[in-house]
Amino acid sequence: MKIRLLNPPQKLAEKDVPLISPPLSIMYISAVLKERGYEAPIDDFLVSKELQIKKEKNFSHLGWSWDKIRAYLQENKSDVVGVTNLFTSQLEYALKLCELVKEINPETKVIIGGPHASAFPEEILKHDFIDYVVVGEGEYVFADLIDAIKNNKDITGLAYKKGTKRAITNKLNPIEDLDKLPLPAYSEINLENYFKVYKKGFESRPDCSSSPRVISMITSRGCPFDCVFCSIHGHMGKKYRVHSVDYVIKHIKFLKENYNIEHIHFEDDNLTLNVRRFEEILDGLIEEKINIKWDTPNGVRADKLNFRILKKAKQSGCSRLKIAAESGDQEILDKVIKKNLDLEEIKKVAKICQQLKIPLGCFFIFGVPGETLKDIDTTFRFAYNLFKKYDVLPHFNQSRPSVGTELYDLSKEKGYIKNPSQGKYIQYDNPYIETEEFNMAQLRDKSNIFYRKIFFLHIWKLASNPSFSYRFFKFYGLNFGNLFRKALAYIQY
Repeated sequence: MKIRLLNPPQKLAEKDVPLISPPLSIMYISAVLKERGYEAPIDDFLVSKELQIKKEKNFSHLGWSWDKIRAYLQENKSDVVGVTNLFTSQLEYALKLCELVKEINPETKVIIGGPHASAFPEEILKHDFIDYVVVGEGEYVFADLIDAIKNNKDITGLAYKKGTKRAITNKLNPIEDLDKLPLPAYSEINLENYFKVYKKGFESRPDCSSSPRVISMITSRGCPFDCVFCSIHGHMGKKYRVHSVDYVIKHIKFLKENYNIEHIHFEDDNLTLNVRRFEEILDGLIEEKINIKWDTPNGVRADKLNFRILKKAKQSGCSRLKIAAESGDQEILDKVIKKNLDLEEIKKVAKICQQLKIPLGCFFIFGVPGETLKDIDTTFRFAYNLFKKYDVLPHFNQSRPSVGTELYDLSKEKGYIKNPSQGKYIQYDNPYIETEEFNMAQLRDKSNIFYRKIFFLHIWKLASNPSFSYRFFKFYGLNFGNLFRKALAYIQY
Protein backbone atom coordinates (compact mmCIF):
# COMPACT_ATOMS: atom_id res chain seq x y z
CA MET A 1 0.00 0.00 0.00
CA LYS A 2 1.44 3.34 -1.07
CA ILE A 3 0.95 6.09 1.55
CA ARG A 4 1.90 9.74 1.34
CA LEU A 5 1.61 12.50 3.93
CA LEU A 6 1.27 16.02 2.58
CA ASN A 7 1.99 19.46 4.02
CA PRO A 8 0.07 22.03 1.90
CA PRO A 9 1.37 25.40 0.74
CA GLN A 10 -0.01 28.45 2.55
CA LYS A 11 -2.27 31.31 1.58
CA LEU A 12 -1.69 34.53 3.49
CA ALA A 13 -3.59 37.79 3.57
CA GLU A 14 -1.73 40.90 2.49
CA LYS A 15 -0.58 42.02 5.95
CA ASP A 16 0.03 38.57 7.46
CA VAL A 17 3.63 37.69 8.31
CA PRO A 18 4.59 34.14 7.27
CA LEU A 19 5.64 31.79 10.08
CA ILE A 20 7.33 28.67 8.75
CA SER A 21 7.89 25.46 10.69
CA PRO A 22 8.21 21.72 9.99
CA PRO A 23 4.90 19.75 10.03
CA LEU A 24 5.23 17.99 13.40
CA SER A 25 1.81 16.33 13.20
CA ILE A 26 2.52 14.24 10.10
CA MET A 27 6.12 13.69 11.21
CA TYR A 28 4.73 11.86 14.25
CA ILE A 29 2.23 9.97 12.09
CA SER A 30 4.99 8.91 9.70
CA ALA A 31 7.07 7.61 12.61
CA VAL A 32 4.17 5.53 14.00
CA LEU A 33 3.40 4.11 10.55
CA LYS A 34 7.03 3.04 10.21
CA GLU A 35 6.70 1.14 13.49
CA ARG A 36 3.71 -0.67 11.94
CA GLY A 37 5.79 -1.63 8.93
CA TYR A 38 4.47 0.97 6.46
CA GLU A 39 6.51 3.40 4.41
CA ALA A 40 5.10 6.90 4.86
CA PRO A 41 7.08 9.56 2.98
CA ILE A 42 6.29 13.22 3.65
CA ASP A 43 5.92 15.69 0.80
CA ASP A 44 6.40 19.21 2.11
CA PHE A 45 4.81 21.57 -0.41
CA LEU A 46 5.57 24.61 1.73
CA VAL A 47 9.36 24.58 1.89
CA SER A 48 11.73 22.97 -0.59
CA LYS A 49 15.21 24.32 -1.26
CA GLU A 50 13.87 27.82 -0.68
CA LEU A 51 10.62 29.48 0.27
CA GLN A 52 8.77 30.36 -2.91
CA ILE A 53 6.46 33.36 -2.63
CA LYS A 54 4.06 34.53 -5.29
CA LYS A 55 2.03 37.68 -4.88
CA GLU A 56 -1.56 37.42 -6.02
CA LYS A 57 -4.21 40.15 -6.12
CA ASN A 58 -5.23 40.15 -2.45
CA PHE A 59 -2.98 37.51 -0.93
CA SER A 60 0.37 35.75 -1.17
CA HIS A 61 0.95 32.11 -2.10
CA LEU A 62 3.76 30.46 -0.12
CA GLY A 63 5.30 27.23 -1.35
CA TRP A 64 5.01 25.12 -4.47
CA SER A 65 2.73 26.36 -7.22
CA TRP A 66 -0.43 24.35 -7.82
CA ASP A 67 0.81 23.39 -11.30
CA LYS A 68 4.02 21.99 -9.82
CA ILE A 69 2.07 20.10 -7.15
CA ARG A 70 -0.27 18.64 -9.78
CA ALA A 71 2.62 17.41 -11.90
CA TYR A 72 4.32 15.87 -8.87
CA LEU A 73 1.19 14.06 -7.68
CA GLN A 74 0.53 12.71 -11.18
CA GLU A 75 3.98 11.13 -11.13
CA ASN A 76 3.60 9.87 -7.55
CA LYS A 77 0.12 8.39 -7.23
CA SER A 78 -0.77 6.78 -3.91
CA ASP A 79 -3.39 4.49 -2.41
CA VAL A 80 -3.79 6.65 0.70
CA VAL A 81 -2.98 10.33 1.20
CA GLY A 82 -3.07 12.18 4.51
CA VAL A 83 -3.21 15.99 4.55
CA THR A 84 -2.39 18.06 7.61
CA ASN A 85 -4.26 21.25 8.53
CA LEU A 86 -3.16 23.05 11.68
CA PHE A 87 -5.17 26.28 11.42
CA THR A 88 -8.66 27.18 10.18
CA SER A 89 -7.09 30.08 8.29
CA GLN A 90 -5.23 27.52 6.14
CA LEU A 91 -8.18 25.16 5.64
CA GLU A 92 -8.85 26.44 2.11
CA TYR A 93 -5.48 25.27 0.82
CA ALA A 94 -5.67 21.98 2.71
CA LEU A 95 -9.01 21.18 1.11
CA LYS A 96 -7.80 22.36 -2.27
CA LEU A 97 -4.92 19.90 -1.99
CA CYS A 98 -7.31 17.09 -1.02
CA GLU A 99 -9.48 17.88 -4.03
CA LEU A 100 -6.47 17.86 -6.33
CA VAL A 101 -5.37 14.43 -5.05
CA LYS A 102 -8.85 13.00 -5.69
CA GLU A 103 -9.04 14.60 -9.11
CA ILE A 104 -5.75 13.00 -10.18
CA ASN A 105 -6.71 9.57 -8.86
CA PRO A 106 -10.34 9.03 -7.76
CA GLU A 107 -9.37 5.70 -6.18
CA THR A 108 -7.05 7.32 -3.65
CA LYS A 109 -8.35 7.37 -0.08
CA VAL A 110 -8.05 10.97 1.14
CA ILE A 111 -7.67 11.66 4.88
CA ILE A 112 -7.57 15.01 6.66
CA GLY A 113 -7.05 15.92 10.32
CA GLY A 114 -6.41 18.87 12.59
CA PRO A 115 -8.32 21.15 14.98
CA HIS A 116 -10.91 22.41 12.46
CA ALA A 117 -11.66 18.97 11.07
CA SER A 118 -11.93 17.60 14.62
CA ALA A 119 -14.45 20.31 15.53
CA PHE A 120 -16.55 19.97 12.37
CA PRO A 121 -16.06 16.47 10.89
CA GLU A 122 -19.54 16.36 9.35
CA GLU A 123 -18.94 19.67 7.57
CA ILE A 124 -15.64 18.41 6.17
CA LEU A 125 -17.21 15.15 4.97
CA LYS A 126 -19.67 17.09 2.83
CA HIS A 127 -16.82 17.44 0.36
CA ASP A 128 -16.91 14.53 -2.07
CA PHE A 129 -13.12 14.39 -2.22
CA ILE A 130 -12.73 13.63 1.51
CA ASP A 131 -13.03 9.98 2.60
CA TYR A 132 -11.96 10.14 6.26
CA VAL A 133 -11.52 12.73 9.00
CA VAL A 134 -9.17 11.92 11.86
CA VAL A 135 -10.76 13.37 15.01
CA GLY A 136 -8.37 14.36 17.78
CA GLU A 137 -4.81 13.10 18.07
CA GLY A 138 -3.92 11.34 14.87
CA GLU A 139 -0.85 9.17 15.34
CA TYR A 140 -2.40 5.84 16.30
CA VAL A 141 -5.81 6.57 14.78
CA PHE A 142 -4.18 7.06 11.38
CA ALA A 143 -2.16 3.87 11.70
CA ASP A 144 -5.25 1.94 12.84
CA LEU A 145 -7.11 3.37 9.86
CA ILE A 146 -4.52 2.03 7.45
CA ASP A 147 -4.93 -1.41 9.03
CA ALA A 148 -8.74 -1.03 8.89
CA ILE A 149 -8.70 -0.08 5.20
CA LYS A 150 -6.82 -3.28 4.48
CA ASN A 151 -9.31 -5.34 6.51
CA ASN A 152 -12.51 -3.32 5.82
CA LYS A 153 -13.16 -2.62 9.52
CA ASP A 154 -14.33 0.39 11.57
CA ILE A 155 -12.27 2.10 14.27
CA THR A 156 -12.79 4.89 16.82
CA GLY A 157 -11.52 8.44 16.48
CA LEU A 158 -12.78 8.80 12.93
CA ALA A 159 -15.45 10.40 10.83
CA TYR A 160 -16.03 8.65 7.52
CA LYS A 161 -18.48 7.86 4.76
CA LYS A 162 -20.27 4.54 4.60
CA GLY A 163 -22.17 4.36 1.34
CA THR A 164 -24.35 7.46 1.25
CA LYS A 165 -24.22 7.91 5.03
CA ARG A 166 -21.67 9.70 7.20
CA ALA A 167 -20.53 7.88 10.33
CA ILE A 168 -19.02 9.61 13.35
CA THR A 169 -17.28 7.40 15.91
CA ASN A 170 -16.03 8.52 19.32
CA LYS A 171 -14.79 12.07 18.90
CA LEU A 172 -11.66 11.92 21.04
CA ASN A 173 -9.32 9.06 21.69
CA PRO A 174 -6.37 10.71 23.49
CA ILE A 175 -3.06 8.92 23.84
CA GLU A 176 -2.59 8.12 27.52
CA ASP A 177 1.13 7.26 27.51
CA LEU A 178 2.89 9.79 25.31
CA ASP A 179 6.24 8.03 25.84
CA LYS A 180 5.00 5.21 23.61
CA LEU A 181 5.23 7.61 20.68
CA PRO A 182 8.43 7.39 18.64
CA LEU A 183 10.33 10.58 17.95
CA PRO A 184 9.00 12.52 14.95
CA ALA A 185 10.26 11.29 11.57
CA TYR A 186 12.83 14.03 11.07
CA SER A 187 14.48 11.99 8.33
CA GLU A 188 11.36 12.37 6.14
CA ILE A 189 11.87 16.13 5.74
CA ASN A 190 14.94 18.19 5.00
CA LEU A 191 15.44 20.40 8.05
CA GLU A 192 18.27 22.23 6.28
CA ASN A 193 15.69 23.72 3.91
CA TYR A 194 13.96 25.34 6.90
CA PHE A 195 17.25 26.56 8.36
CA LYS A 196 18.07 28.24 5.04
CA VAL A 197 14.72 30.03 5.12
CA TYR A 198 15.36 31.19 8.68
CA LYS A 199 18.83 32.47 7.73
CA LYS A 200 17.14 34.77 5.24
CA GLY A 201 15.16 36.36 8.06
CA PHE A 202 11.90 34.42 8.13
CA GLU A 203 10.85 32.89 11.41
CA SER A 204 9.13 29.84 12.83
CA ARG A 205 7.81 31.96 15.72
CA PRO A 206 7.93 35.76 16.07
CA ASP A 207 10.86 37.29 17.94
CA CYS A 208 11.86 34.09 19.71
CA SER A 209 15.23 33.00 18.36
CA SER A 210 18.39 34.64 17.07
CA SER A 211 19.59 31.28 15.69
CA PRO A 212 18.39 29.78 12.39
CA ARG A 213 18.90 26.21 13.67
CA VAL A 214 15.64 26.18 15.58
CA ILE A 215 12.83 23.65 15.88
CA SER A 216 9.57 23.22 17.77
CA MET A 217 8.89 20.53 20.36
CA ILE A 218 5.75 19.51 22.28
CA THR A 219 6.36 17.73 25.59
CA SER A 220 2.76 17.57 26.90
CA ARG A 221 -0.82 17.60 25.63
CA GLY A 222 -4.23 18.62 26.88
CA CYS A 223 -5.47 21.45 29.09
CA PRO A 224 -7.72 21.25 32.17
CA PHE A 225 -8.62 24.96 32.04
CA ASP A 226 -11.60 26.60 30.33
CA CYS A 227 -10.45 29.78 28.58
CA VAL A 228 -13.28 30.73 26.23
CA PHE A 229 -11.06 31.46 23.20
CA CYS A 230 -8.94 28.29 23.23
CA SER A 231 -9.63 25.46 20.79
CA ILE A 232 -7.34 22.81 22.27
CA HIS A 233 -10.13 20.80 23.93
CA GLY A 234 -11.62 19.79 20.60
CA HIS A 235 -8.31 18.37 19.45
CA MET A 236 -6.17 17.40 22.45
CA GLY A 237 -8.86 17.14 25.13
CA LYS A 238 -8.93 18.39 28.72
CA LYS A 239 -6.85 15.63 30.30
CA TYR A 240 -3.26 16.71 30.83
CA ARG A 241 -0.72 14.12 29.66
CA VAL A 242 3.06 14.40 29.52
CA HIS A 243 6.23 12.92 28.14
CA SER A 244 8.55 11.80 30.91
CA VAL A 245 11.60 13.89 31.76
CA ASP A 246 13.87 11.15 30.35
CA TYR A 247 11.96 11.16 27.04
CA VAL A 248 12.23 14.95 26.74
CA ILE A 249 15.96 15.04 27.50
CA LYS A 250 16.55 12.14 25.10
CA HIS A 251 14.62 14.01 22.39
CA ILE A 252 16.61 17.20 22.89
CA LYS A 253 19.95 15.36 22.86
CA PHE A 254 18.90 13.55 19.66
CA LEU A 255 18.20 16.87 17.94
CA LYS A 256 21.41 18.39 19.21
CA GLU A 257 23.61 15.46 18.17
CA ASN A 258 22.00 14.66 14.81
CA TYR A 259 20.90 18.07 13.52
CA ASN A 260 23.00 20.52 15.52
CA ILE A 261 19.85 22.23 16.82
CA GLU A 262 20.71 25.38 18.76
CA HIS A 263 17.26 26.55 19.85
CA ILE A 264 13.99 24.86 20.80
CA HIS A 265 10.50 26.33 20.89
CA PHE A 266 8.60 24.49 23.61
CA GLU A 267 5.14 24.66 22.03
CA ASP A 268 3.22 23.04 24.90
CA ASP A 269 -0.05 24.68 25.88
CA ASN A 270 0.82 23.96 29.52
CA LEU A 271 4.57 23.37 29.78
CA THR A 272 4.69 24.40 33.45
CA LEU A 273 1.42 22.86 34.69
CA ASN A 274 3.27 19.99 36.39
CA VAL A 275 5.80 22.16 38.20
CA ARG A 276 7.90 19.26 39.44
CA ARG A 277 8.28 17.78 35.96
CA PHE A 278 9.16 21.17 34.47
CA GLU A 279 11.82 21.74 37.11
CA GLU A 280 13.25 18.26 36.50
CA ILE A 281 13.51 19.05 32.77
CA LEU A 282 15.46 22.20 33.67
CA ASP A 283 17.67 20.16 36.01
CA GLY A 284 18.27 17.66 33.21
CA LEU A 285 19.35 20.36 30.77
CA ILE A 286 21.72 21.79 33.38
CA GLU A 287 23.19 18.49 34.65
CA GLU A 288 23.64 17.03 31.15
CA LYS A 289 25.30 20.30 30.11
CA ILE A 290 23.19 20.50 26.98
CA ASN A 291 24.21 23.76 25.39
CA ILE A 292 20.91 24.85 23.89
CA LYS A 293 18.63 27.88 23.99
CA TRP A 294 14.88 27.62 24.43
CA ASP A 295 11.73 29.70 24.74
CA THR A 296 7.95 29.36 25.20
CA PRO A 297 6.20 31.00 22.20
CA ASN A 298 2.72 29.83 23.24
CA GLY A 299 3.08 31.24 26.72
CA VAL A 300 3.09 29.56 30.13
CA ARG A 301 1.07 30.11 33.29
CA ALA A 302 2.60 32.76 35.54
CA ASP A 303 1.17 31.18 38.69
CA LYS A 304 3.43 28.14 38.19
CA LEU A 305 6.66 30.14 38.27
CA ASN A 306 8.82 31.38 41.12
CA PHE A 307 12.34 32.70 41.64
CA ARG A 308 13.95 29.26 42.02
CA ILE A 309 12.42 27.89 38.84
CA LEU A 310 13.09 31.02 36.81
CA LYS A 311 16.71 31.05 37.93
CA LYS A 312 17.05 27.46 36.73
CA ALA A 313 15.26 28.39 33.51
CA LYS A 314 17.88 30.99 32.73
CA GLN A 315 20.72 28.68 33.72
CA SER A 316 19.35 25.93 31.44
CA GLY A 317 19.26 28.18 28.36
CA CYS A 318 15.99 30.13 28.45
CA SER A 319 16.41 33.03 26.05
CA ARG A 320 12.87 34.42 26.30
CA LEU A 321 9.68 33.64 28.18
CA LYS A 322 6.12 34.44 27.30
CA ILE A 323 3.30 34.34 29.81
CA ALA A 324 -0.41 34.88 29.28
CA ALA A 325 -2.45 37.43 31.21
CA GLU A 326 -5.17 37.73 28.52
CA SER A 327 -6.82 40.70 30.29
CA GLY A 328 -5.72 43.46 32.64
CA ASP A 329 -9.15 43.54 34.28
CA GLN A 330 -9.51 40.87 36.97
CA GLU A 331 -13.30 40.69 36.67
CA ILE A 332 -13.14 40.20 32.90
CA LEU A 333 -10.44 37.58 33.41
CA ASP A 334 -12.59 35.69 35.93
CA LYS A 335 -16.07 35.98 34.46
CA VAL A 336 -15.62 36.54 30.71
CA ILE A 337 -12.34 34.91 29.67
CA LYS A 338 -12.45 32.36 32.52
CA LYS A 339 -8.68 32.23 32.85
CA ASN A 340 -8.56 31.30 36.56
CA LEU A 341 -5.51 33.49 37.20
CA ASP A 342 -4.67 36.24 39.70
CA LEU A 343 -3.11 39.23 37.90
CA GLU A 344 -0.79 39.75 40.84
CA GLU A 345 1.02 36.60 39.68
CA ILE A 346 1.80 38.35 36.40
CA LYS A 347 3.43 41.25 38.24
CA LYS A 348 5.45 38.90 40.48
CA VAL A 349 6.88 37.00 37.51
CA ALA A 350 7.58 40.25 35.64
CA LYS A 351 9.57 41.56 38.59
CA ILE A 352 11.61 38.34 38.92
CA CYS A 353 12.35 38.15 35.18
CA GLN A 354 13.53 41.74 35.18
CA GLN A 355 15.80 40.94 38.14
CA LEU A 356 17.20 37.83 36.40
CA LYS A 357 17.41 39.65 33.04
CA ILE A 358 15.13 37.15 31.27
CA PRO A 359 13.33 38.84 28.35
CA LEU A 360 9.60 38.51 29.02
CA GLY A 361 6.55 38.90 26.82
CA CYS A 362 2.89 38.77 27.81
CA PHE A 363 -0.16 37.78 25.74
CA PHE A 364 -3.41 39.73 25.84
CA ILE A 365 -6.70 39.29 24.01
CA PHE A 366 -9.22 42.07 23.49
CA GLY A 367 -12.61 42.44 21.86
CA VAL A 368 -14.22 39.51 23.69
CA PRO A 369 -18.03 39.48 24.05
CA GLY A 370 -18.75 40.71 27.56
CA GLU A 371 -16.04 43.39 27.44
CA THR A 372 -16.76 47.10 27.20
CA LEU A 373 -14.46 49.75 25.75
CA LYS A 374 -13.69 50.78 29.32
CA ASP A 375 -12.62 47.22 30.17
CA ILE A 376 -10.38 47.17 27.10
CA ASP A 377 -8.77 50.46 28.16
CA THR A 378 -8.00 48.86 31.53
CA THR A 379 -6.17 46.03 29.78
CA PHE A 380 -4.15 48.41 27.62
CA ARG A 381 -3.14 50.40 30.73
CA PHE A 382 -2.12 47.21 32.53
CA ALA A 383 0.04 46.12 29.59
CA TYR A 384 1.60 49.58 29.22
CA ASN A 385 2.55 49.69 32.89
CA LEU A 386 4.06 46.19 32.70
CA PHE A 387 6.31 47.34 29.88
CA LYS A 388 7.13 50.66 31.50
CA LYS A 389 8.01 49.21 34.91
CA TYR A 390 9.26 45.69 34.14
CA ASP A 391 10.16 45.71 30.40
CA VAL A 392 7.45 43.14 29.60
CA LEU A 393 6.81 43.24 25.85
CA PRO A 394 3.03 43.18 25.17
CA HIS A 395 1.55 40.86 22.55
CA PHE A 396 -2.06 41.78 21.76
CA ASN A 397 -4.44 39.65 19.73
CA GLN A 398 -7.84 40.82 18.69
CA SER A 399 -10.45 38.22 19.55
CA ARG A 400 -11.23 35.85 16.67
CA PRO A 401 -13.97 33.21 16.77
CA SER A 402 -11.92 30.03 16.44
CA VAL A 403 -14.05 27.00 15.67
CA GLY A 404 -14.58 24.54 18.49
CA THR A 405 -14.44 27.21 21.23
CA GLU A 406 -16.97 28.64 23.65
CA LEU A 407 -16.17 32.04 22.13
CA TYR A 408 -17.17 30.79 18.69
CA ASP A 409 -20.43 29.26 19.91
CA LEU A 410 -21.42 32.39 21.83
CA SER A 411 -20.48 34.74 18.98
CA LYS A 412 -22.37 32.66 16.44
CA GLU A 413 -25.46 32.48 18.67
CA LYS A 414 -25.47 36.25 19.27
CA GLY A 415 -24.72 37.16 15.65
CA TYR A 416 -21.41 38.79 16.56
CA ILE A 417 -19.32 37.15 13.81
CA LYS A 418 -18.67 39.48 10.90
CA ASN A 419 -17.03 39.07 7.51
CA PRO A 420 -18.44 35.71 6.40
CA SER A 421 -16.43 34.26 3.56
CA GLN A 422 -17.74 33.82 0.05
CA GLY A 423 -14.99 31.30 -0.62
CA LYS A 424 -15.49 27.82 -2.00
CA TYR A 425 -14.07 25.87 0.89
CA ILE A 426 -14.29 27.58 4.25
CA GLN A 427 -17.07 28.89 6.40
CA TYR A 428 -15.18 31.96 7.61
CA ASP A 429 -12.17 33.51 5.93
CA ASN A 430 -10.97 36.29 8.23
CA PRO A 431 -13.80 36.66 10.72
CA TYR A 432 -13.91 39.19 13.50
CA ILE A 433 -16.25 40.05 16.33
CA GLU A 434 -18.43 43.10 16.87
CA THR A 435 -20.88 43.45 19.75
CA GLU A 436 -23.23 46.11 21.09
CA GLU A 437 -20.25 47.46 23.05
CA PHE A 438 -17.62 47.86 20.31
CA ASN A 439 -16.96 47.64 16.59
CA MET A 440 -13.89 46.87 14.50
CA ALA A 441 -12.97 50.52 13.89
CA GLN A 442 -12.97 51.28 17.62
CA LEU A 443 -10.81 48.26 18.40
CA ARG A 444 -8.37 49.12 15.62
CA ASP A 445 -8.07 52.73 16.80
CA LYS A 446 -7.38 51.70 20.38
CA SER A 447 -4.78 49.17 19.27
CA ASN A 448 -3.01 51.70 17.03
CA ILE A 449 -2.91 54.31 19.78
CA PHE A 450 -1.54 51.76 22.25
CA TYR A 451 1.25 50.57 19.96
CA ARG A 452 2.27 54.13 19.15
CA LYS A 453 2.70 54.70 22.88
CA ILE A 454 4.68 51.45 23.20
CA PHE A 455 6.88 52.42 20.25
CA PHE A 456 7.88 55.75 21.75
CA LEU A 457 8.35 54.19 25.18
CA HIS A 458 10.57 51.55 23.58
CA ILE A 459 12.71 54.23 21.94
CA TRP A 460 12.98 56.07 25.24
CA LYS A 461 14.06 52.90 27.04
CA LEU A 462 16.72 52.15 24.42
CA ALA A 463 18.09 55.66 24.71
CA SER A 464 17.98 56.04 28.50
CA ASN A 465 18.39 52.52 29.93
CA PRO A 466 21.78 50.87 29.23
CA SER A 467 20.69 47.55 30.76
CA PHE A 468 17.56 47.38 28.59
CA SER A 469 19.55 48.35 25.49
CA TYR A 470 22.18 45.69 26.18
CA ARG A 471 19.59 42.91 26.54
CA PHE A 472 17.74 44.09 23.42
CA PHE A 473 20.78 44.20 21.14
CA LYS A 474 22.24 41.01 22.62
CA PHE A 475 19.09 39.16 21.63
CA TYR A 476 18.78 40.66 18.16
CA GLY A 477 22.48 40.86 17.38
CA LEU A 478 24.88 43.62 18.41
CA ASN A 479 25.79 44.38 14.80
CA PHE A 480 22.12 44.67 13.75
CA GLY A 481 22.67 41.74 11.39
CA ASN A 482 19.69 39.73 12.55
CA LEU A 483 17.44 42.78 12.61
CA PHE A 484 18.53 43.63 9.07
CA ARG A 485 17.82 40.09 7.79
CA LYS A 486 14.34 40.15 9.32
CA ALA A 487 13.59 43.57 7.89
CA LEU A 488 14.87 42.49 4.45
CA ALA A 489 12.76 39.32 4.55
CA TYR A 490 9.58 41.26 5.31
CA ILE A 491 10.40 43.83 2.61
CA GLN A 492 10.92 41.06 0.05
CA TYR A 493 7.76 39.33 1.21
